[in-house]
Amino acid sequence: MRIKKNKKKEVVRCAVYTRVSTDNQAEKGYSSLESQKEHILNFIKSRKFEGWELFGIYEDAGFSAASLDRPELQRMLRDIRKGLIDVVLVYKIDRLTRSHKDFYYLIEFFDKYNVELVAVTQKFDTTNAMGRLLRSIMLDFAQFEREMTAERTRDKMKARAKKGLWNGGCLPLGYDYDPENKKLIINPQEAKIVKFIFETYLKEGSISKVVKALNEKGYKTKNGNDFIYTSTRHILENPIYAGKIKYSGEIYQGNHEAIIDERIFEEVQRMLNRNKKECKSIKQNKYDFLLRGLLRCGYCGSNLTTHYTLKNGDKFFYYKCTRIQHRDKTACLSKPLPARKFDNVMVESIGNMAKDNRLLKRILERSNRVVLNEIEELRKEENKLEKEIERKSEEIRKLLNLFLLDKNPPIEVREEVNKRSKEKEELEKKLEEIRLKIRRKESTVIDFEIIKKGLEGFYKVYPSLEPKERQALARLFIKEVKILNDKVDVEFLEFPELAHQEPVQILKEPSIRGGRRDSNP
Repeated sequence: MRIKKNKKKEVVRCAVYTRVSTDNQAEKGYSSLESQKEHILNFIKSRKFEGWELFGIYEDAGFSAASLDRPELQRMLRDIRKGLIDVVLVYKIDRLTRSHKDFYYLIEFFDKYNVELVAVTQKFDTTNAMGRLLRSIMLDFAQFEREMTAERTRDKMKARAKKGLWNGGCLPLGYDYDPENKKLIINPQEAKIVKFIFETYLKEGSISKVVKALNEKGYKTKNGNDFIYTSTRHILENPIYAGKIKYSGEIYQGNHEAIIDERIFEEVQRMLNRNKKECKSIKQNKYDFLLRGLLRCGYCGSNLTTHYTLKNGDKFFYYKCTRIQHRDKTACLSKPLPARKFDNVMVESIGNMAKDNRLLKRILERSNRVVLNEIEELRKEENKLEKEIERKSEEIRKLLNLFLLDKNPPIEVREEVNKRSKEKEELEKKLEEIRLKIRRKESTVIDFEIIKKGLEGFYKVYPSLEPKERQALARLFIKEVKILNDKVDVEFLEFPELAHQEPVQILKEPSIRGGRRDSNP
């Protein structure tokens, strides 16, 4: 079994899923929920020597298999995401789903979370080699079907574009769709905004200035939002406004009326290309930025993007709020952050943490606090169950003494013994589940040396890495950095051993900028 690759796994946790499509059927004997459940539970018992144990039963009574929108199925999928289930067992595949599309989705979902599927009456069992081969063949056919569908769709869309027809999607600003004639028609009010965008860009030569002018006049996008840099640039670059249709990099003559004269559109494209060459995107140097994607503005909540300025032929690199990047300087209170200087501060801070034993112990206490509290609560439940089991055992012993005193005790005594025995068995089952949870929680608790070695390792390895490798390493330690002009709050990501824990805020580095612009970033 593939699930036995994890040597630490003591049991194979089995989920039983049953379903009937009508409430009446749920009450019948044949293929009822109880009948399905009985077959599956017997199957689990037959594999008990392999460590198979029941984790939970999920029953959908009166739900069709045409959809995955079933409460118990969704609850089971949530438990799978939490890593609580190793094997899903069904009576037949159609109890799980009757849709090919949904079946392939579920198979891929189970595979993602390392969960096996067993249909006890159909010899479909992915815990063995033959079952996994069958699953692979089915998934290959599903992938083939998806690719063929996508290919046919692309061919159809290309043919439509060649005919000048719009291929659908979000309606471009300036146009409405006429379903009767199946073509785009001009929306006069929106067309005025489009013309204003092109005219302003030709005059100002700056998309940022166009955005500012649009928002000052109160113009809105097709969806009623303010204009931003990217949406405005998309309009300026879209050949649909010159009466063209673009598909897969090719441009075709459209069958709709143009809003912008073709000569004006071409002049705008020349200006855009000229400006692009003069101010190349910093994405070419994206691996020079250690904290790319990790920075968030403390004022507006937007991400910080990479940016640079030219001074005397030298590049000065900054992190800049995307709200400002998309609109203008008045859109947010944050100031540009000198990238290289701040990256160095972050690396030095991580190195200093490894030397501060008191800080590390504080991190450890805060990191382990949640899981230790959870273990404490589980211990209380464990003690409570142990006492209840002992009480049940004592009750059973007293009842059994009646058998010794009376060879033919009343039938009520026998029933009471059976009842108490079943109750004790249920309590013991719950106790074992609690103890298993405790063992799992305890395995996530780490000690001081693990954190210390992890941080020391970062500081020692970092200098020898390439920019791209440094960026990847930083993501193993840092979750998010929140930037305000006067302070920096760093949330360090849980180390692999701290996956259960809330991040810890530990760095407060005031005023590292020294001014709005830094001449030596």
